[in-house]
Amino acid sequence: MSSGPSRTFRLFALYWLPVVAYIMLVLYFSSRSRLPGGLMLGPFDKTAHFAQYFVLGLLIARASRASLPGSGGLRPWLLGIALGMAIGAGDERLQATVPGRFCSMTDFLADTGGIVLSQCVVWLARARGRRKREAPVEGG
Repeated sequence: MSSGPSRTFRLFALYWLPVVAYIMLVLYFSSRSRLPGGLMLGPFDKTAHFAQYFVLGLLIARASRASLPGSGGLRPWLLGIALGMAIGAGDERLQATVPGRFCSMTDFLADTGGIVLSQCVVWLARARGRRKREAPVEGG
């Protein structure tokens, strides 16, 4: 990518805008007393939290790795976990202010689990890809 403002805008539009849009969608549903269509999650509530934040984690991983090129270490991984957990905490705090909703530590833990697993999956996939690229070519 080129340098300067056009690179920054392109980086934001391609990588961070999907993260922001997804967070806005999560917060929109969290701010509703009732889910659209009377959707009731019941016993699948924690699974839904986990899955929702797993997807968010994948989006954050994609964006953080694009923003920190050449950073194959822990920085993008920790950024993803910290950002995801902060969003999860804010989401639960928001729900505490919505009639009929409440703040739940178990929901936050499910959110965190989704974020952490997504970061681990991306990290392992990248490590596997690196090993394949670095493997000697056999044959003769």
